[in-house]
Amino acid sequence: MKTALVMIVTFMLMEPVAALVHRFIFHGFAYKLHESDHATEKGPLRKIDYFPVISAVITMAIIGLGVEMDALDFLIPVGFGMGTYGIACYFIHDIVIHRRVSRVKVNPAWFQFHYDAHMFHHRFNGPPYGFVFPCVPKRMSQYFSNGNGNSSKNE
Repeated sequence: MKTALVMIVTFMLMEPVAALVHRFIFHGFAYKLHESDHATEKGPLRKIDYFPVISAVITMAIIGLGVEMDALDFLIPVGFGMGTYGIACYFIHDIVIHRRVSRVKVNPAWFQFHYDAHMFHHRFNGPPYGFVFPCVPKRMSQYFSNGNGNSSKNE
């Protein structure tokens, strides 16, 4: 039970961590890698794909530390929470929003909020920076309610 709780809490805490990383690293010193997400660049691999690889390496290192060092065994469910969050981000961002895996069909209406939040982020290159539970600025709701956004077209 404790292990599951640590994993769930870690999953939930990853949203503000991911939002901060997205804001200050992706849109900061690492923007040259991230800009492929904001461009029309297509293809199976893009510069932005370095980020999930880096995150996976960090996650595996954290799990490995937990496995190898008894005093750090709490890091195992932390790593699994991080990894589960990463899978959720990949599913929402790459499969649902950008449709990078064309063989996977998902009802986009289920994720309309995520799509709108991401398109707002692309349009204004600002918040929201979160992925799974994005905290959206009030102006986003106003933007779409005024008919400014095209929330039915996926990129």
